[in-house]
Amino acid sequence: MDGYVLAAAIPVLAVSLYAGLGTYQAIEPSAEMQATQPGTPSIEDINKMVAKLAERMKTKPEDAEGWMMLGKSYQYLQQYPKAADAFAQAYKLLGDKPEIMLLYADALAFANDEKLAGKPLNWCLRLWR
Repeated sequence: MDGYVLAAAIPVLAVSLYAGLGTYQAIEPSAEMQATQPGTPSIEDINKMVAKLAERMKTKPEDAEGWMMLGKSYQYLQQYPKAADAFAQAYKLLGDKPEIMLLYADALAFANDEKLAGKPLNWCLRLWR
């Protein structure tokens, strides 16, 4: 009988102690904590890096991986027409590779008000043939 009381008392005691002494905010970091974490670039830093990459691509237009990275960067920044242009350049260099075709179709769809109709749908259908 004492074992059952002890088994029931331990969780109740633990929950009541945490409720009184614990910190629920420790589960999720605050905005200040996230902003001051080292190694996390700000949106301004990201924009600068993307602009630098775009400039580099003007001098190295044959760099397919650079075009892919630029397209993914523009997608992250939700600049979908620019992403589609970058993926178009990568597609010219890489040809019918599924990864670039899907990234290109995705960027085109988002640039077209998130509609898959038209060119994005045609790109996806080409992959299934």
